[in-house]
Amino acid sequence: AQSLEIWTHKLWLQTQVIRQARQTLLATLEQEVIRIIASIDPSILVSFSYLPKQLNPEHSFEQFMDSSGRLFQEESRYGRSLFGAHLDDFSIKLQDRTTRQFASRGQQKLVVLLLKIAQVTHLKANRGSVIFLLDDFITDFDDRRALQLLPPLMTLGGQLIFACPNLGGTLHSLLASMGAQIITLTD
Repeated sequence: AQSLEIWTHKLWLQTQVIRQARQTLLATLEQEVIRIIASIDPSILVSFSYLPKQLNPEHSFEQFMDSSGRLFQEESRYGRSLFGAHLDDFSIKLQDRTTRQFASRGQQKLVVLLLKIAQVTHLKANRGSVIFLLDDFITDFDDRRALQLLPPLMTLGGQLIFACPNLGGTLHSLLASMGAQIITLTD
């Protein structure tokens, strides 16, 4: 029982550290996504929320232990930990509605691409140059949206690789006019 409390305390402490780092990163990425959106379509509202599982962030370890009797019984029954950073999640909202349930496929892909651009920006600022591969992704947007997304992609300053199954169209023409190297693979 004493060793269980020691390991529980270690997991609780590490969860606090990981959770804080994740919340900080998520806030940074959210601000970068908002900055990118302002340049392409200010009518889009995106927000991120960190969703901790089980642990109340305001509770001390002692409060956590006092309120977790049933949790420890469930852990014994399932044979695994039922609290900690490994169970946390985050939510993305578009126009104040959860993207997982209310966004169309195109809207979900837009938010994912904006998040990826924000991640590349963050990685570049903290780690150096990057290679960003968009595999059959940008082709899912209509011409208007693809043209809006191209400038933020071009300002990343890293190597961009677009892989798509079809040649032609506005995006292809625009990339070619910008000096992109077009490579066609055949079987």
